Amino acid sequence: MSGSLLFKPIKIGPLSLKNRIMRSPCVMNDSDPNGFPSNKLLSYYKELAIGETGLITPGAVYLKKPGKNCSQQAGLETD
Repeated sequence: MSGSLLFKPIKIGPLSLKNRIMRSPCVMNDSDPNGFPSNKLLSYYKELAIGETGLITPGAVYLKKPGKNCSQQAGLETD
């Protein structure tokens, strides 16, 4: 399997990726009521990065409170 394209670098526009492994977006629902990620969620993304996932895309996040779909959804309303 070492000859597989999956483990070879790829360039997508200006973005260079180490491999072709992608974590697709999905809603994790593991943030506090203010939209800040839990330690569990941070650990999850850390493990993906340590595992050398080529591209990690986050799940749904809200930009303003009216766009929040559930109580544990991550938000980008504040930094």
